[in-house]
Amino acid sequence: MSTNQQAPSSLYTRLDGYFHFTREGSSLRTEALAGITTFLTMAYIIFVQPTVLSGAMFGQDMGMDFGAIMTATCIAAAIATLMMGVYARFPVALAPGMGANFFLVLTVIPAAAAAGYGQGWEVGLGIIFVSGALFL
Repeated sequence: MSTNQQAPSSLYTRLDGYFHFTREGSSLRTEALAGITTFLTMAYIIFVQPTVLSGAMFGQDMGMDFGAIMTATCIAAAIATLMMGVYARFPVALAPGMGANFFLVLTVIPAAAAAGYGQGWEVGLGIIFVSGALFL
């Protein structure tokens, strides 16, 4: 080892032993920058998701609390991303999909309300939960 290089720290060695980024031709710095870049690329979902689901984007109240949706979006994305990184050791960020939001707000909730259900969004979220459970 040359005098210009420093020995890797114990934490660096343990992280590399778990994630194998050196073996894959990467470094901790590269992986950290990639993670920050990915977060900044996906951060719009934190604001768009609650805007769509609360109905604020369409000027109508869907009955869902903006702050609660924002919190749930952040928690779901954090848990899913941590599971992919730590459990699967796969560097992929996950967040709620945006396509289903528009389907829910523009189709399912109005149909549930027209069918006489008091809170259409609760029915819609129930449908999404059941479809997700069946998908697993």
